[in-house]
Amino acid sequence: GTSQARDDGINNIWYNTLTNTGNYWSDWSGSGPYSIDGSAGAEDPYPLSSVPEFTISVAFLLTILVSSLVIIPLIKKRK
Repeated sequence: GTSQARDDGINNIWYNTLTNTGNYWSDWSGSGPYSIDGSAGAEDPYPLSSVPEFTISVAFLLTILVSSLVIIPLIKKRK
C-alpha cells in the first residue's frame, strides 16, 4: 500500500465526528479524501493540510489530567 495507515477493521472512523476534523497525512495530495490502505476501504474525508497545533488551554488541561492521574493514587495509598 501507499498510505500512511492501514485499516482491516470494521466501523473505524478516521476523523472527529463532532468537528469534522481529520488527521494530518504528509503524503496527502491536497484535494479530496485521504484513502487508507486495507480491506475496510476506509478514508479520512477531512484530511488536514498542516500539522495541528495544540493551544495553551489543551496543554493546560492535559497537564492537569496527567497530574491528577499521578496524585490521586498517591493520596488513596496513604489512607
